[in-house]
Amino acid sequence: MRKRVNGLVYDTDKSTLLWQDNDERRSYYETKNGRFFILYKTGEIDPISEDRIRDVLIEYAYNVYVKRFGEPEEA
Repeated sequence: MRKRVNGLVYDTDKSTLLWQDNDERRSYYETKNGRFFILYKTGEIDPISEDRIRDVLIEYAYNVYVKRFGEPEEA
């Protein structure tokens, strides 16, 4: 699926699937240029910040977080 959002093209075929939630209503992707977005089951694409994807992955897919960003720093 390919859509233009805010002047940028987001293409699931050219992006890396990072994680999909359990009920498969949301899939989280990273573009080849290092941008992140959510693909909803409805077909809507929502660009998100790196901070937001980090928060989602650290809470729901820790192993994916570590693979992509490395071990998080402890407080």
